[in-house]
Amino acid sequence: MDYLRNPDTPKTELYLGYVRYNGKPHREGKYAVSVEEYNKTRYPDVCGGVGYVLLSDLVPKMVQMFDARKPLKLEDVYIGTLVERLGVTDVRHHQGFRPF
Repeated sequence: MDYLRNPDTPKTELYLGYVRYNGKPHREGKYAVSVEEYNKTRYPDVCGGVGYVLLSDLVPKMVQMFDARKPLKLEDVYIGTLVERLGVTDVRHHQGFRPF
């Protein structure tokens, strides 16, 4: 909460959490995603794990883009792809979010 209250913390387009950088899609196994589901060789930087922060300016825009017929089954990656489509490039890592 202190980070969010800090005057230097962005007040718009904030996507904050435990960032996973340059993730590569698995094509086999429990977290497999087919090429038809996701046709790129790298995922965008995504906040994964126990939670993340999205500021309220992003959420309505993401809802408009959400495709209930074809959501990506990896929710962390799906949120990251929506944020990327909105043009947000500053995905912020914060040590307060720990995946384990």
